[in-house]
Amino acid sequence: MPIVSNFNITEKTQLKYSARSYLPQQAIVPFMQEEGCRCRALVKVGDTVSEGQIIASPLSIIQNGYSANIHAPLPGIVQEIRSVSLPDGKCADAAVIAVKGSFSFLGKKNFPAEWSLFSPESLQNMIAEKGIVNTFSKPNSLASEISRIKSAKKFVVLRLFDDDPSRQTDSFVASHYPAQVAEGTAIIATALRSEGIILVTSKKAGSVITTEIASRFFERFPHLCVSADTAKYPCGFKQDLVRLIKKSQKGTDSVFENISHKELFIDPETAFAVYEAVVCGIPMTSCFVHVTGDCLGVSGVLRVSIGTTMGFLASQCGRFLHKVSKIVVNGLYVGTIAPGFDVPITKMVKSVTFLPVFELVDPHYASCVRCGECRRVCPENLYPDLLYSRLKGMDKQIKKEILETSLLCSSCALCNSVCPSRLPLSQSIALLKKELKYE
Repeated sequence: MPIVSNFNITEKTQLKYSARSYLPQQAIVPFMQEEGCRCRALVKVGDTVSEGQIIASPLSIIQNGYSANIHAPLPGIVQEIRSVSLPDGKCADAAVIAVKGSFSFLGKKNFPAEWSLFSPESLQNMIAEKGIVNTFSKPNSLASEISRIKSAKKFVVLRLFDDDPSRQTDSFVASHYPAQVAEGTAIIATALRSEGIILVTSKKAGSVITTEIASRFFERFPHLCVSADTAKYPCGFKQDLVRLIKKSQKGTDSVFENISHKELFIDPETAFAVYEAVVCGIPMTSCFVHVTGDCLGVSGVLRVSIGTTMGFLASQCGRFLHKVSKIVVNGLYVGTIAPGFDVPITKMVKSVTFLPVFELVDPHYASCVRCGECRRVCPENLYPDLLYSRLKGMDKQIKKEILETSLLCSSCALCNSVCPSRLPLSQSIALLKKELKYE
């Protein structure tokens, strides 16, 4: 197999190259690609599918009926439908599609649509039909998120850098496709009937969306550009962005001054996917993935078809320099461990890191030693040790007011990184948040 050889071996600087991943002989397409939403198969074994054909739709209409469809990333024949492991460790049924036939979108010339002629409702339906998932934090149907925002003043907040500094996917897409990202953001703002657009850029990189691009696509919306100090962590989570924007607008009597966490927060990859869906008519059948790790000889950003396995992805970056001990999905700070090489790429995957044994810490954990480091480092001033104790049933006397502070957690995982006992504090708080949500 040919390998990708024009990538940076080191990633101390911004990646400069990208390539489209080689097409696999078969794609494994899970029927669950957004948070908590399982889909039913619309195809059966032996069916012939075309590229971009809807092969699964939601089992139940979530909230307001805008869950994202799942499409065939390649033309071919459905060989089997079986259970597979997902990048986050969960399991779901998936269609295994063997490549056969001609492509509908790949390699074909696009004829841009004049999306400004569509109503907000039409754009919202199109975003849902094309399967667009918002990957800003947890993968959720973008159309559903648009529909849920009911406030009188609605804003779109576009973060132009990665919340996890160990990956470069969002930064890469923003810097290499600024016009497409800007147009996708304008489409989202139109579907939302937004009162304005806020761009949050990195101080180090500067604004990748120039004044010319902004004036071209944002002329219908008041817009604001704010810089974040990406040398500090955390700085890209929802709470961080809200504080940053409020601080920049304090005392200005600006329309953006009263921004809250209830706005629509998006990233460049989501905006780019909307651009392709609405302007080019291409459903979400691929995504940008930062492939990296000291096990690999080269690293970079690949445009990957949904359903490509992580093992096939790694093989395109040459032989392994070291034995792979862990495969980390979506960054070393906030990511999860993938179960193995046969796990398929889904819409939620932004990066895949192949780690050798010598880069891993001792995975065993001990009892809490009450050092207080997790409290000291928490940017939201939470008590991670107390919340962990409550979840484990070791301290049932904790007041409800303290338990509810878990809802403020951004999942930055700083508490995990400083805990001398290696306790899964961040993961425990995430479970506690789910319990409170469904009480």
